[in-house]
Amino acid sequence: MSRSLLHRSGQSRGAELLAEARLPTRVAIAGEVNSGKTWLANGLLGSQVLPTSFVTRTEVPTVVEFGAKSRLVLERSDGSRVAASWEEVEAGTCQGRRLRQRLPSPRLQDLRLVDTPGLGDGDEQMAHRIRCICRSADLVLWCTSALQAWKASERDFWLSLSPRVRDKGLLVVTFGDMLRHDQDAGRVLARLQAEAGLHFRKIVFPAQLFDLLARARLQRAIHSAREPTIAHSPSTPALLSA
Repeated sequence: MSRSLLHRSGQSRGAELLAEARLPTRVAIAGEVNSGKTWLANGLLGSQVLPTSFVTRTEVPTVVEFGAKSRLVLERSDGSRVAASWEEVEAGTCQGRRLRQRLPSPRLQDLRLVDTPGLGDGDEQMAHRIRCICRSADLVLWCTSALQAWKASERDFWLSLSPRVRDKGLLVVTFGDMLRHDQDAGRVLARLQAEAGLHFRKIVFPAQLFDLLARARLQRAIHSAREPTIAHSPSTPALLSA
């Protein structure tokens, strides 16, 4: 291969890496019904963007991404998109493939969230869709309630994912504030480490996760300023190794 061709190839790859580095980190939030997924999504966004009363009713994934204006869009099965409202969604009058909530939030300039429907009702078609979402994500947050953490059904679904997908996973222990004593939280965490520790990169409580993501955003900003063409979504490995 000639030197000029190698040079052009290197420039092309550098441009690809630069474009990838500018993409927001894709975060999928998954778990069973009423496991705190939407609450966690709102915590990551810094405000109550998604109605928590909507948790048990959702039948489609909700993508939260950056947009110049706040707008809720329903994507239909045929690929067409129409404006929607949360009132229509909760009333069950919106039928489609996914919801897209766009917001002019600075947090979404380097973050794209997918709040998936709750598992646990035996819907295999939806379980397949959630597996696909997890495969395409840079980071998968699996929510488990501290009050009934890591049930056999959760374990079975998580282990149905490939090792490559599980390697991107964090187990997030929600509703820890509802435990009566700090010792209870310690016992829950110890059990999770023993039973699920090998299947996740980390086991964290939400406060720890928020801190890790804040540090990851800072690391990404520094990384992009110094070497903007090196790697895709540097916040993800920084978060998982923090």
